[in-house]
Amino acid sequence: MTEQELREMIRAEIEQIISEDKGDMDNDGKDEPDDEEYLDNKDKAIKKAMKNENEDTFDNTKIPAVVDRFMKKFISALKDAKLNRRKKVAVLGRTISALGLTPQEIMKYTRIVKKDM
Repeated sequence: MTEQELREMIRAEIEQIISEDKGDMDNDGKDEPDDEEYLDNKDKAIKKAMKNENEDTFDNTKIPAVVDRFMKKFISALKDAKLNRRKKVAVLGRTISALGLTPQEIMKYTRIVKKDM
């Protein structure tokens, strides 16, 4: 066997190993996706979940007329009062407390509001 033949054989083996998808990485009998496939699948799942979450945006939801009217008065009064940051936080805290929201719900709604802004 010549040196050239040996090099070609080694290159062929290396190309075969590189092009091969190992599938079962932890020898449990199940094929797993490689890193790129895993990240693509995870990205698709996250986007799907975010899309479902976005369907509940605050702009698309109809609010009862009475609530909407008082909410507009409330917001107008807050804007006219020109409150400092500390007082705005106090008003927001009391509003959240009165609505009985959990910290998890607050974080969920915060993400939705940030996305729609």
